[in-house]
Amino acid sequence: MAELVGRKGDARFVSPDEVVALEERIRQRHDTSAFNVVLYYAFDPRTNVRPYWGLASSMPSEGARSIGALFNRLGFNTRIVLGPWSDFQPTQALMRGRPIDMLLVSSMDIHEEDHNRVIADALEMGDQAPVIWTGGPLVIYEWFKSLKRQAHLAVPGEEYPAMLALEALLDARRPGRSLREAQLEVNQSHALAGRPGL
Repeated sequence: MAELVGRKGDARFVSPDEVVALEERIRQRHDTSAFNVVLYYAFDPRTNVRPYWGLASSMPSEGARSIGALFNRLGFNTRIVLGPWSDFQPTQALMRGRPIDMLLVSSMDIHEEDHNRVIADALEMGDQAPVIWTGGPLVIYEWFKSLKRQAHLAVPGEEYPAMLALEALLDARRPGRSLREAQLEVNQSHALAGRPGL
């Protein structure tokens, strides 16, 4: 099994200037306002036990919030859906009267069943299925599980790796093509090979 590419030595930290420049580049080159994005924080209610009982419904995941905020800053029509508060089904989701274009699923290992349920439901949409990216602790430690469930991309990092992947996705999109078609082209061309955190 291939190892994920990581940054070495002093390069393991991304400079703030590099992050800002990448965000600006995406904003200037691409109009993202037409795309509907849902970030779903997976949750299994069987894990809601003491001493953590109730915390999931009062303390949303910071990772999910930061990625949702990133997509919002980049101009996507973005919603964060928290598993403890919702019985979310991508096949039933409409935003501005249209199905979602991207589904981002954040999960811990203990919430894997809900993670799998949401991905399977999205895939029921066939050719109309959204681009599916996964992240969170489950993906950091067992990224292959998401890909086995047919997610299009596993993003073990947070904002910077997500922006690298977004830039490649948006660059691959042509007029009249869906984001999903562009993502499949990115995957087939191995455009993300060697990029840290992907």
